[in-house]
Amino acid sequence: MRLASKKTTRLRVFLALVVAFVLPSLVLGQTYNWLDKSASTPTALADALLSTAPILVIGAFFGWPYVLVSAVAWALLDQTNRHYPWTAAATGLMAGGAVAAFNFRDGKFSDAPIAYPLCIGLGLVTGLCVWIIAYGRQSRLPEPTAPVKPARPLLL
Repeated sequence: MRLASKKTTRLRVFLALVVAFVLPSLVLGQTYNWLDKSASTPTALADALLSTAPILVIGAFFGWPYVLVSAVAWALLDQTNRHYPWTAAATGLMAGGAVAAFNFRDGKFSDAPIAYPLCIGLGLVTGLCVWIIAYGRQSRLPEPTAPVKPARPLLL
C-alpha cells in the first residue's frame, strides 16, 4: 500500500468529494442568486438561504467539474504518492480556470465581470479544503504503536 493511501481513510476521501461538490455548488448558486437583478428585494437574503436545495441543483451544473477534477487528481496523486497542499492548490487553480474558460467565455457571471476571479478562487479554496479533509492535520494524530505480542513460554 502506498504511503498516501495509508494516511487517509475511505471515509475521509468520500467526505472530501462531498465537499468538492457542495462547496462550489453552494458558492456559485448563492453568487448567482445574489447577483440576480430580480433578487434585489429586502427579503433576498432570506430567500437565498431558504432556497438552498434549488441552488445546489443550479450550482451543480457549473460545479461538477470541480468534483471530477478532484476525483481524477486524487487517483493520479495516489498513484504517484504526491499528496501535498501545493498540488491540491494547483489542481484547484487549474480546475477553476478551466470552469471559467469553458462556462463563462465572456468573463461575465450573471452580467458581472467576476467569472474568472470567482471560479479560480473557488477552485483554490476547494482544492485546499479537499486536501485538508482527506490528508490534513495528520501530524496531530498519535503515531500508531505496534501491537505487543505476549511472550510465549519457552518449551523444553
